[in-house]
Amino acid sequence: SIEKLLRDDFEQYIAAAPAYVDYYKKQGMTDTQAIDAAMAASKHVVFSARKYTYTKPLISVGHTLEGAVGETFSTTGTTIEFDVAVTPAIPFAYRNITSKGAVRNIRFIQKSWLCELNGGRIDRKLSLTDCDFSYFNGYGFVLESVDTEPRGCYASSLVNLTCDYNAKHGLVFGGSANAVTVVNPVCRWNGSPAYGVQPSVADVWD
Repeated sequence: SIEKLLRDDFEQYIAAAPAYVDYYKKQGMTDTQAIDAAMAASKHVVFSARKYTYTKPLISVGHTLEGAVGETFSTTGTTIEFDVAVTPAIPFAYRNITSKGAVRNIRFIQKSWLCELNGGRIDRKLSLTDCDFSYFNGYGFVLESVDTEPRGCYASSLVNLTCDYNAKHGLVFGGSANAVTVVNPVCRWNGSPAYGVQPSVADVWD
């Protein structure tokens, strides 16, 4: 019926409409709860130009996560700081696990090195632009299997990706990263001996 078609169109429109994280942060809610609520409401999640604290791994199921500005090398804009005290079973701060996902204009950092946590890993196709994965007590960003789980990064693209001050390699990619486009990556001061400390031997981990 016409009524059903209109209702279906409206429901699809609502599902595709952006969800603004700060709209979902009601009184007494944490950033983690607000982000989870926004991701449950829409596949397109929009962040403000501020720092958010997230207390567990951020798992995307084909979401578009959009920050406020495109200043990759700036301290302003959207930052998601991971305050994780116990190493997760799959120790990555961010993963896209189903469908095609996207991330734009977001800086991902670890708050401290209380546990071993890697920055990001592509499990399914991802389009990433103007993002930063730095200060992690592990790898910055991974496109290769560093554990027993298979990857599916085929046809992903990484544009203006920065990985600085990570304890291990900034950017890791190899056999499972077929047909991946990497444009203008910047990896500096990785192999950091302590949080935010520049290594004494340059380029070993970059």
